[in-house]
Amino acid sequence: MKKRYSKAIFLIIGFFAAVSLPSPIFGDNPSDSLTPMERHRIMGQAKAERLSKLRTALAVQPPFLANQIQFDVTYYRIILRVDIPGEMLHGDVMIVAQSLIDDLDTVQIDFDSTMAVDSIITEGGSLNYTVSRYGITIALDKSYPRNLPFSFWIHYHGHPASGGFQGFAFDTRNGFPVVSSLSEPYLAHTWWPCKDRPDDKADSLDIFITCDTAFFCASNGQLVDTSRNGDGTWTFNYQVRYPITTYLFSVAISNYTVWKDWYHYGSSDSMVIINHVYPDQDTYSRTHWNITPYAIGVFAGLFGQYPFLTEKYGHANFEWAGGMEHQTVTSMTGTSFGFSEPVVIHELSHQWWGDMITCNNWHDIWLNEGFASYSEALYYEVKQGEAFYHTYMAGMNFTGGGTIYIYDTTNVWNIFGNIVYDKAAWMLHMLRHIVGDSTFFDILHTYYNSPYKYRDITSDQFINLCETVSGKELDYFFNEWLYGTYRPSYIWSYMSELDLSDNKYWTYFLIEQGQTTPPLVFSMPLDIRFTS
Repeated sequence: MKKRYSKAIFLIIGFFAAVSLPSPIFGDNPSDSLTPMERHRIMGQAKAERLSKLRTALAVQPPFLANQIQFDVTYYRIILRVDIPGEMLHGDVMIVAQSLIDDLDTVQIDFDSTMAVDSIITEGGSLNYTVSRYGITIALDKSYPRNLPFSFWIHYHGHPASGGFQGFAFDTRNGFPVVSSLSEPYLAHTWWPCKDRPDDKADSLDIFITCDTAFFCASNGQLVDTSRNGDGTWTFNYQVRYPITTYLFSVAISNYTVWKDWYHYGSSDSMVIINHVYPDQDTYSRTHWNITPYAIGVFAGLFGQYPFLTEKYGHANFEWAGGMEHQTVTSMTGTSFGFSEPVVIHELSHQWWGDMITCNNWHDIWLNEGFASYSEALYYEVKQGEAFYHTYMAGMNFTGGGTIYIYDTTNVWNIFGNIVYDKAAWMLHMLRHIVGDSTFFDILHTYYNSPYKYRDITSDQFINLCETVSGKELDYFFNEWLYGTYRPSYIWSYMSELDLSDNKYWTYFLIEQGQTTPPLVFSMPLDIRFTS
């Protein structure tokens, strides 16, 4: 490349140019001094450590039983009695499903054998079943043709698996019990029987949780009733009327202080935001979680209206590390990290990307975590401007190897490694430049309103959606960035030469890519600005 100027000074603007990022300070929260990548490492490691312990117990990836593609679960009615002093669960779960084949007479349900099955019944009486280490095989009362619904109750009790191999924990904090769940990715079945996979969402849930009257229970959806039982316990009845996957069902019980906020939309409409906080963090939470109404409005403007508008949003403290985007009630660690603004907005954005639209399988986890990480940058672009957006993106400057698409899901550090948070966010950042701002946000709005809404999606389906909206062939881009390794390594040089005929300069500019791993060449546009 050459260009002629009287005098030339060059600035190359590469979308992966390294930028020095001071630790962004957003307020008085110590966790806010972390870079985005450092926060994402904490989030990912908290999930990966738990999954690593699970994989050690299983020796192999947890079985997704082949029989499960033969039926679709449409509804769960979950009744839990939580014995906090005895650290026991007593459960009754009704499963309603329909056959996807012509003659279905057997179903297999994920359930950990550390919990005892008391009986399985249907309207006609008891069903025969066998229990294995990680599931229940149930003989139905008859053969069901395609699309015919069926239902049964599973009655069980026990102490949920512990020692890391668990999705449900009995903890204490400041002398008070804290009972909570965190089931991502495969751990719902360690405390309640279900079809524990992200590609089968129930259309609705009815949840009944009984605990001691000294404590409050937070869960998904709308709290429609609390009833005193006359024996020192009370029962919370929550209704979920949006599709939900098993790992997003949440239980959180403690001596919470409960306070409300409101998200106002339209001329006179509002949605409640319910916060369940440890009493000693009550005052602190009110000056940190109070950004939530504004943040919901930001994302509603960028993506589409908050997707669970007729129910609620909120937070509940728990004793796990990091945060978890439970549908309509995000769980947050009780340390300062759980009140940090970037963490609050990361988990909130999952309500759109992860909860409303869920990755079909764990190979595609970037569709959850990459979108949530990029949503942080979009939030700060609205709140603090374009310059800060670029600064924030620089804080996710991932330089490691591996692919965003997780080929080997037996490697837990891949599933929740920084690459699916940070490099995936950069991939969306660069996609935005390739298709242009207007088209990029058209893609997000189309995605929000697509047939995948309240369902699940694969990477290939998302790529097809991007190509349809943009009118561009984008396989080359995703092949290089999603399925390829590393990133472009640009090598550039220039020289200027005086033309004595008119006393002006010819400037020659050379750009090469120097990476040595596939793809050897990234087909990327590169912006170059000449300033004279």
